[in-house]
Amino acid sequence: MTTTMNAKELLHTYLLSIQNAEAAAALGADDGIIELPTVNARAQGVVAIQRFLNGLLTKVPDFRFENVRLDRNARPGIR
Repeated sequence: MTTTMNAKELLHTYLLSIQNAEAAAALGADDGIIELPTVNARAQGVVAIQRFLNGLLTKVPDFRFENVRLDRNARPGIR
């Protein structure tokens, strides 16, 4: 069964799922990408993203997102 989520729901679910690499990676498209340019890290595809998140959780077992605030007035690419 496929569940449809809007972008806000998808992001919220991802943030809450980050401690479960398989669940978090499964939220993305088959060719989805996670990229962290500040640490030169990039993974593409569900399997690679799951592997990346498992590695992250191995190094930082308590990794999670906290106090995330969404700014509905933010404009992409403008800081």
